[in-house]
Amino acid sequence: MLGQPAPTAPNRVWVGDITYLPQQGGSWLYLVVWLDRCSRKIVGWDVRETMPEDLVSEALRRALAVRRPPAGLVVHSDQGSQYSATRFKDLVAQHGTQQSMSRCGNCYDNAHAESLWSRFKAELFDGGSFPSLAEAKLGKLPPYCLLQCRAPTFCPRLLSS
Repeated sequence: MLGQPAPTAPNRVWVGDITYLPQQGGSWLYLVVWLDRCSRKIVGWDVRETMPEDLVSEALRRALAVRRPPAGLVVHSDQGSQYSATRFKDLVAQHGTQQSMSRCGNCYDNAHAESLWSRFKAELFDGGSFPSLAEAKLGKLPPYCLLQCRAPTFCPRLLSS
């Protein structure tokens, strides 16, 4: 996607990526986001203590339910196993979206999604960690994205309404 013209309207191209978040005690949380390439807003997310196949699917399912994009939406990601899983591909096809994946060995293809993480981690953690998964889901993550990313659809309370 790097080098492609930017979409001129929201809900035309979403880019997704997974990052690791430190948790107290030395373990990790796994956060996936779907980011609208035009508005740069987080349109869907999920965070868990493991990285199962459906981590990215659940975040995309939430985003599709809230945003209701037109047919032809492009969802772009790297070539991670979660994005190449049959269930994920079925979800993409079921909603009339098109899947796009980074070229093999070209980490810059997903730069639009990856660029979120450095700012996100610097501003949110400053060397810290989450005490628990519950704190991540209901604590710092939603307010950070509401204030810093200006993405109200990131908040789980808004996603469920």
